[in-house]
Amino acid sequence: EYYSRKDRVQKALKRLSNHGYSPQDLCAMPDLEDRISWRTLYRWINGERTPKRRSDVVALERLAEKLCTR
Repeated sequence: EYYSRKDRVQKALKRLSNHGYSPQDLCAMPDLEDRISWRTLYRWINGERTPKRRSDVVALERLAEKLCTR
């Protein structure tokens, strides 16, 4: 099933948020390699913007998978 970048990133960010991670926490993690600012993450989770790079969405999905395994 196809999901848009916006849906995918919001799902990953919501999952991370439910596990107690803030946008500030996430942008400081080595997994994201300083590629996304906390402000951008905040805009994405609130639906104000849509990610332009597919690789950013994939990086967030991988991070959610890694950190939210319980």
